[in-house]
Amino acid sequence: MSKNNLFVDDEASVLQSYERMLHGEFEVDTALSGKAALASIQEKGPYAVVVSDIRMPGIVQLLARLRQVATKYCANGSHRAS
Repeated sequence: MSKNNLFVDDEASVLQSYERMLHGEFEVDTALSGKAALASIQEKGPYAVVVSDIRMPGIVQLLARLRQVATKYCANGSHRAS
């Protein structure tokens, strides 16, 4: 399972804060929208953790996709057979 973490917010300053706080301790990817987060999940996923603002464009689609992806993985991080 990936050790990457995805942070999603439509305010760049919030994402920059996450990057500064977690630099060197965690691998951090950021996305400025639900659409950008979906692209990151497709290209770089899966992510160990996704932290997202819930009041922004594209959040409904992002949450739906996260639900689909989450069903592929157990709580302990091991992959279920497809």
